[in-house]
Amino acid sequence: MATAVCAGLLVTSIARGDELPAFNLTPPADLPETPGPKVAWGLVAGTLTAMVPLAIGSGLYAESANDNHRKAATVTIAYGMTLAPIVSHLVVHEWKRAAIFGVVPLVCAVGVTALLELQPSATNYGSRGGRWAYGLLMSLNVVSAGIGIIDTLGARLRYEDRLAAERRVARIPVLPAPIVTQGGGGLAAIGAF
Repeated sequence: MATAVCAGLLVTSIARGDELPAFNLTPPADLPETPGPKVAWGLVAGTLTAMVPLAIGSGLYAESANDNHRKAATVTIAYGMTLAPIVSHLVVHEWKRAAIFGVVPLVCAVGVTALLELQPSATNYGSRGGRWAYGLLMSLNVVSAGIGIIDTLGARLRYEDRLAAERRVARIPVLPAPIVTQGGGGLAAIGAF
């Protein structure tokens, strides 16, 4: 009986928009407002970290067909690209993402370094497999570094989401509540709907 009454009250109650609880996402007065990440500086730092070694390495690469010069040029380009997403994310204070987006370019840079130690002529007239591996590793290095730099654009949104999660007021979950009356008992659902 009581369950039916509670269910009836829940069904017939009218929810009004002005009575609904609202989230207050504004910071309390005693908390200082912290500035968000400087996304533009992160993009500029990451891009410069990629472009300067790329320009230097490209100049060295085009200077001669000597395997040692091309090896030095390739290593300069590869490790410059490795540092680019790391620097970009460090500027916006995203330490974990710097590590995550720095892994693939680092693996490619180490791979191309090992390849050029084993087969120094892979940049010129090495075996077909060596040239293919060289091109694949360098392409993946550059593409993954670019993706890592572009990911820095989302730093502001991730920062705002973290702030909102920290400031969000906890809501009471919907819980069953026992009801005891003279004629029996039942369950009612209480909480924030």
